Amino acid sequence: DAERNTVKLAEYNEIETHRSLYEQFKHTSYLTGPLNSNRDYWWSWLGYDAPNRNRMIHHGNGSDTPMGQIVPVGVRGFMNTEHATLHLKHVLKQQGDAPEQTLLHIIERIKEDPSRLQRAIEAQSTELELQEAVSTSISQSIQVIISDLTQTYLRNHISEAKQEDILKTLRAALTMPTVEGDSNVRLNHMVTELKGHLLRELSGAITARVDYHQHEVEVNHHLRHQLQEFFA
Repeated sequence: DAERNTVKLAEYNEIETHRSLYEQFKHTSYLTGPLNSNRDYWWSWLGYDAPNRNRMIHHGNGSDTPMGQIVPVGVRGFMNTEHATLHLKHVLKQQGDAPEQTLLHIIERIKEDPSRLQRAIEAQSTELELQEAVSTSISQSIQVIISDLTQTYLRNHISEAKQEDILKTLRAALTMPTVEGDSNVRLNHMVTELKGHLLRELSGAITARVDYHQHEVEVNHHLRHQLQEFFA
């Protein structure tokens, strides 16, 4: 399993290095040509999501998914949540299957021994500039995971057990304490940054969910009014 993760991480890193080519590739399909709304069905059949201009691929449970949905928006350095999770496992020598399990284990271990993070960063390089790059990559990878967990938690189709696992991880992230001492400057900066990111993600996700349900209520009210007029 460890060897497989190493290979997958190397492949993800290679794709990220050439992200511009990946972005270009995802806007192609088995056939190319002018798009027409009346031909969306045929484009879909040929592996292309015409309205969103995305190549369709098998992902997750094997269903067809536009490539654009697999890459998080606004986060550079990682192609998706799996890429970020594999990076954390590699740098922090952490085990775990699902992203929420990996992140929870990392948080718990850092709470037990705050110096663990600094030691892991220093193990990657003795040069301060490279250490800063590693620290940034850890913070960014955790942000990718937190963004994904926040969105996943608010979905209706996940199991109660999955919701509990995610909630436990998000609570652990929100309650991470800062630690006194000059040696913990990086850790404290990361904790402050991640808490702010998590709160913004939660606020945005909840607002979007409320707006969606409000829109549904307004649409239903409008339809009900039209039906009452029709049958009056």
